[in-house]
Amino acid sequence: MRILSFGDGVVLGEGSSGGFRTPLEEHLLHAGIKFEFVGRRTENSYRMKYPFHEGWSRAGLQYLRDECLEPALAFKPDIILLYAGAEDLRDIPDAGIAVARYQKMVRAVNEALPACSIICSQLITNRDYHAEHKVKKFNTGLGTFVEKAAKKNLPISRIKMHSIVKDEGINDLGMPNGGGYSDMSLAWFHAIEEIYRRSIEQQ
Repeated sequence: MRILSFGDGVVLGEGSSGGFRTPLEEHLLHAGIKFEFVGRRTENSYRMKYPFHEGWSRAGLQYLRDECLEPALAFKPDIILLYAGAEDLRDIPDAGIAVARYQKMVRAVNEALPACSIICSQLITNRDYHAEHKVKKFNTGLGTFVEKAAKKNLPISRIKMHSIVKDEGINDLGMPNGGGYSDMSLAWFHAIEEIYRRSIEQQ
């Protein structure tokens, strides 16, 4: 099972060695799940067995879709872990614009790889009041989009990461710290495990 971690600096793991990918790899190996991480990048992946990812610091949704998506999909992932949108919210007044960009990217993935499971993560908390208002609006829009996709039987799901990563799991720069990334890794793991078990049952 090929797993692609795709998105912004959170996927890269800024602020912590390996981010969520290092503990996630450990969970998957311990569970005996046959997998490999795929992608073109290996930065911030010290001592990982599968160091590959597509995490791009400061990357907005349009950049990710226009510049990074096609070569990433060339790896033919079975599962995509998608975390993106925070950079867009820094620059635009309306979170709805970011939601539309997000939807466009997810649809592009689904059209290119219809069988690929896309696990969409909510954005984590922002301690700035006005920024957090946009984060919550974005997460609500993401939830609505995923619910509609599920009704169409598309392989798109959501993780409510906003409530999983607590304030103490976020550093002064607004990125997850080691504890926050550890919490994220468990959430990703449980979502992957469910998909993996379903695939085994269908064989």
